[in-house]
Amino acid sequence: VFYYVVSGGQHPFGDSLRRQANILSGSYQLSCLQEEAHDKLVARELIVAMISPEPQCRPSAPVVLMHPFFWSQEKQLQFFQDVSDRIEKEPAEGPIVSALETGGRSVVRTNWRMHISLPLQTDLRKFRTYKGGSVRDLLRAMRNKKHHYHELPADVRATLGSIPDGFMR
Repeated sequence: VFYYVVSGGQHPFGDSLRRQANILSGSYQLSCLQEEAHDKLVARELIVAMISPEPQCRPSAPVVLMHPFFWSQEKQLQFFQDVSDRIEKEPAEGPIVSALETGGRSVVRTNWRMHISLPLQTDLRKFRTYKGGSVRDLLRAMRNKKHHYHELPADVRATLGSIPDGFMR
């Protein structure tokens, strides 16, 4: 039902003719969630868990409702800030940062700095060096720009948009 609503009427196991066979074989398609938009990725992860062939692996309804898909933009941004603050002093090769950076290449899309506006790139370089391939540095950049939002030049604020919605796009 969740995928039906998110997809605008599609079923994860296909059309009615093949649906039963696909359910039995565990063959699903989440084609409407292929886009790399943040909300699509978060929804995809949740739906994959919800349609697990192993019932004990599926999240309960209360767990589903606590999933980040249902968080407000403000809560998501606060979470990113909290994670950034937590890992700031952790050693780069330590277990916490290593776990965060595992699979990070897909999160940062090889180099997150290539995907932000020129005014924001310029402003980021004023205060510290950020590695474009690092999830940790992306979180720190988000945290710092949110924290110092009202001190930013107007063109940088315009590219970021309003807090929290602009940051989460």
